[in-house]
Amino acid sequence: MKTFIFALTFLIFGIGAVHAKNDTPLLVEGKMEVKYVNEVGLYRSVDGFWELVATAKLDDGNFCFAVNLPQTELLAIGVTQNTATKDKAIFCGKNGERIKLNITKQVGNYTLEGNVSPNNRILEAWEREYQRVLPDNDVNYTFRELYPQVDDFLKTSKEYATKVKSKDTEFDAFLKLFIETQALYGICYFHFLPSLAAPSKEERLPLLNTIGEQVKFDSPLYAKMPFCSLFLTILKVNQTVVKGKEFNLDQAADAVKANYFLSQMKMDAYRTYDDFLKDYEKYGKSITEKSQLAKIDAYKEKNGYMGAGQPAIDFTYPDIDGKMVSLSDFKGKVVVVDVWATWCGPCKGEIPHLKKLEKELEGRQDIVFLAVSVDKEKDKNTWKEMIKSEQMGGIHLFANGFSAIAESYQITAIPRFMIFDKRGNIVSTNAPRPSDPQLKKLILNELKK
Repeated sequence: MKTFIFALTFLIFGIGAVHAKNDTPLLVEGKMEVKYVNEVGLYRSVDGFWELVATAKLDDGNFCFAVNLPQTELLAIGVTQNTATKDKAIFCGKNGERIKLNITKQVGNYTLEGNVSPNNRILEAWEREYQRVLPDNDVNYTFRELYPQVDDFLKTSKEYATKVKSKDTEFDAFLKLFIETQALYGICYFHFLPSLAAPSKEERLPLLNTIGEQVKFDSPLYAKMPFCSLFLTILKVNQTVVKGKEFNLDQAADAVKANYFLSQMKMDAYRTYDDFLKDYEKYGKSITEKSQLAKIDAYKEKNGYMGAGQPAIDFTYPDIDGKMVSLSDFKGKVVVVDVWATWCGPCKGEIPHLKKLEKELEGRQDIVFLAVSVDKEKDKNTWKEMIKSEQMGGIHLFANGFSAIAESYQITAIPRFMIFDKRGNIVSTNAPRPSDPQLKKLILNELKK
C-alpha cells in the first residue's frame, strides 16, 4: 500500500491537472519478476527521450502508479538504472483506463493482462517481434544474423502499423508512424551496440546509406517518439563521419528540430560554446515551449562564459622549477594551452604533432605554448622525466590533478587544447588537436590580428 500511495501522490503533482472530462487517473499496475530489480520507474517521452516520471519500490514484485493523462500517450515501465529505449515495457493509455502488466526474466519481456485495448495488443505483439529481431545485450548476435531478416522485419512493421485502429485518430496516426520508424531506428541503433563481428564497408546494409533520405522527420509526430533524439544523432554520425556529408534538418518539422537541438545540449555534443550558438541560430526559432526555453537558458548560464571573446578564467600553477606561473602572465601573446597527463595515451599520441607545430612557429615572440599536466603529486617525477625524455618544448605547469583549471573550463577528458588571444580572451576552449591541421589554421588566424 505504501508503494501505491507514493506513486499516486507523485504523479498527480508531477504530470499535470486532471481535465474535467475524465477525472479518473490512468491506473498502471503489475508484477515484475526480474532478478536484482527492486525498484521500477514510469517513463514518458519528453524532447525525444524517455524521461523518468516516478519511481516505486517493488512490494513482493508488485508495483502501482496512477497517472493523470487527459489524452492517450505512450508510456513505459522500466528499471530506473537504465533509460535505453529497448529495455522497457511499452504501452499506451489515458485517464479512465487500467493497464496491468506481467514482466518476467527481462524488462522488455512482458504481457498485458485484463481488459486490453486493441492498440495495446498490437503494440505488445509488435514489441515482442522487435525484441526477437533486435535482441538486447547479445554480443553473439551479429549483422550476419540480422541482415537476412531486415526485409521481412520492415515489411512486418508496416503490417502491424496498418492494424492500428481506434476512435482516437490522432494517436492512431502517431502509433502507426511510431511502429514503422522504430523498426528503422532499431536497425540503425544495432550498429552502435557491442558485437563480436562488425560488417566491412562492402558488407554494410545498403539501407544505412539511404535511411537519412527516407526518413524526412517532416511530421511533428516524430518529436513525440522516445527514440527521436538518438535516431537523429545516429543519422548525424552516419552522414558526417561515415559519408562525409553535411547533416541538415531543412525538411524536418520544427518540433523535431527542437528535439535535436535540445539533445545536443543534453549529451554535451558541442565542442565549443560557439558551436552551440551556430545551432541556436539554426534551430532556436523552433523552440517555443517554456520548459524547453528554460533548458536553453540553463545551458547559456552554465556555458556562456566559455564563448569566443569572453575573458579567460585565470589559473596559476608551478612550473618544472617550482616558479608560480599564471595564464594572465602572457597577455600580449596568443596562448595555446595543452591539458594533458603522462598516463594518457591519446595525450602522448599528440606529442609528436605538437612538437612539429612548435617547430613550425619557432622564433615568433607573439605565441606561447603552455602545457598543464593534471598528473597527481605521486607522478610528479614521471612528469618531469617525460618532459626531458620527449624533449617537449613550451612552458610546463603542474596542476596536481583535475583542479581549478578543470573546474573552470569543464574539463572531464583529456587531451584538451585551448587557445586564448593577445587580449587574454577566449578563442576556443575545445580547440582541435595538433594532429588536426585546423589547429594551426586557427592559431595563424589569431596571430594575424
